[in-house]
Order: sequence, then C-alpha cells, then structure tokens
Amino acid sequence: MRRARRRRPSPVRRPRRGRDGSSRGLLVQVGAGTVQHVPGERVQIVQPCGGQRGRRPGEEVSERAVQREGEGAGVRGPGRQPGRAQQASVRGEVVGADGIHSAVRTALFGSRSGVRTLGTTVWIGIADFETGVHGETWGDGRFFGITPVEPGRTNWYATVPAGTTADGLRAAFDGWHDPIPRILAETDPAGWIRYEMRHLHPALPSCTDGRRTVLVGDAAHAMTPNLGQGACTALLDAEALGRAVAARGRAGLPAALRAYDRERRRSAQRVAFGSRTLHRFGSARRPALRDALVGLLPG
Repeated sequence: MRRARRRRPSPVRRPRRGRDGSSRGLLVQVGAGTVQHVPGERVQIVQPCGGQRGRRPGEEVSERAVQREGEGAGVRGPGRQPGRAQQASVRGEVVGADGIHSAVRTALFGSRSGVRTLGTTVWIGIADFETGVHGETWGDGRFFGITPVEPGRTNWYATVPAGTTADGLRAAFDGWHDPIPRILAETDPAGWIRYEMRHLHPALPSCTDGRRTVLVGDAAHAMTPNLGQGACTALLDAEALGRAVAARGRAGLPAALRAYDRERRRSAQRVAFGSRTLHRFGSARRPALRDALVGLLPG
C-alpha cells in the first residue's frame, strides 16, 4: 500500500529586515492571489550640491496574481479614449476601473470632482549605466530622483515647472551634484517620457452609488506619484472589494459596496493627500523653511 505523499505548503518568503531592524515585507493573502506589501528603504534627500538633507519613507507593492478557475468576476463598463472627455450611462453591475479620466465617475458624480494639474511637469527616463547613487535631490521649485532598475541601468525622474522642454530640463539641473548632469547629458531625449502632474480633486464623497456601481484605483482617488502608492492603493481596493462581495454574495451587493467604501475611501484619500503634500513640499519655490524642517527629520 502506497503512502500518500504529504502536500507541502506553498513557500512564503519571510519579510526582510531593514538596517533599523524593522520589517521590510508583509505578505497579504487575497481572494485573487497574493499581494506582497514591501515597505522599502528610506529615500535619501540631498541638496543640489550633494549635501544630505534627510530621509523620507519609501514604499512599493508588488502583486502575484493567481486566478482561480471558476472564480473570475466579470467587469463591465464603457470604453474611453485617452485625453478625451467621455460620457457614459451606467447600467447593470459596473466596476469603474477606467482611470483618472473615468467616465463611470463622471456618470455617477458629474463634475464635482475632476482632474487637476499642479503646475509641474515630470520627465522620466533610463540611463544605460549604473550610478551607485540613489535618492532624491530637492532644489528651488524642482527635484530629481534616481532609483535602481536592473544591472547596468538606472531609472531617473525629474519634476520641473510646467512647460519645461528637454533642453530646458538639462539647463534646470546644470551645476547640480554628480551624476545628475551626466545622466541627462548621456541619455537620449527621444527615449524620455513627459507628462503633466495631475491628481483628482476634490476628494469624492463616496466611491459607490450604494447599489450596483463602484469605483476603484485612479477612477476613485488618482494621486501624484511621490509616495509610489497609486498602483498599490488600486490593488488594495481590488482586494477589499472582492472580499466584501464574496462575504455577502450577489443578494447583498449594496451592503458589500458600502462596506468597501467604508474600508477603502478615506484610507486611500489620506494617501493621496500625503502624496500631493510631499510633491508640493519637494517642489517648493521658497525652500528655506522646507530645508530647515527636513533637517529636523531623523536620519
């Protein structure tokens, strides 16, 4: 008689510990897979000359989706074309996951909350060399960030006043500490990506009509990228919505949508507010007070 082999549990990587001893990883089991929540290293903030100002928290979330057979939920909603205003009528059960220019949001709430610009432009790119230096450099009305991406390459991003061209970008950071001018000089502007900094404002009074329609992700709380939490909050929205619906079933859909709204809306809106505040802090035009406050942060 053959002995049945004991099934091994799926391996779960233990959270890594940071240099300060704090946990740097947390695995959260969700209905559609596993979300890995990774509080990252604190981001170093330096002056244009290279002197250190302080550190701020950094964070990212990665997701490993494991779709279970027979458990997929259909999502229906109107399509949209990027950059164009959309109109939609909401019928049936709809999950509005259609981004910052959400047609579903407009159908539910009209123009009470909409896309707002912050008067800044973001340029991002990848340098084909490693710098060995990572963090953010804050100056007068602009800042520059450097992050690792893969061996032999470096990801960079720069926030400058709106309307700044590629040539103007190089001029804006001329004289800043190495490797910032070198990164801009040795990367081809044809590969750079430019977009206007935008967010959703004012905050929505609800993410659902309380009956059959609900908003998630950027449609509900589009935010600036300064905390790196846009996609993270969308994943948390999806997990909370799936859990609420699974617990109450189709007959309890209105109650499920209200429960989701109670759990996620204010939390996500606080993150959006924090990210927007950090953006304004980093791009301040009169940085003396800001620099003094940053100098008081723990290193």
